[in-house]
Amino acid sequence: MAGVPRGFVMNTGADKDVEGQPYGASIPAASAFDPRRDVLLAFEMNGEELPLDHGYPLRVIVPGVVGARNVKWLRKIVLSNKVSLPLVEIERG
Repeated sequence: MAGVPRGFVMNTGADKDVEGQPYGASIPAASAFDPRRDVLLAFEMNGEELPLDHGYPLRVIVPGVVGARNVKWLRKIVLSNKVSLPLVEIERG
C-alpha cells in the first residue's frame, strides 16, 4: 500500500513479563494501517468503560492474530524496524 510505513508497530503494556520487562508485541505496520484489517485501540466494551481485566484504560485489538498480540493496559506505541515477539514465542523458538 502506498504511503504506509514499513516495519512494525510495537505495542507495550503496563504489565511485566517473567523477567520484569514491560510486556509488548508487534504487528506489521502494513497490517496496523490497513483499513480492511480493523485494528483497534479499545477503551470501551459493549458501550461501557473497558474493565480492568480486559485491559483498562486502553487495549490493542488485532483481529485474526494470536491473542498475545492484543496488548492490554497499553502504555506505548512505537513504529520500529524490528519485530517484537512476546517472551513465550521467543522461548518456543
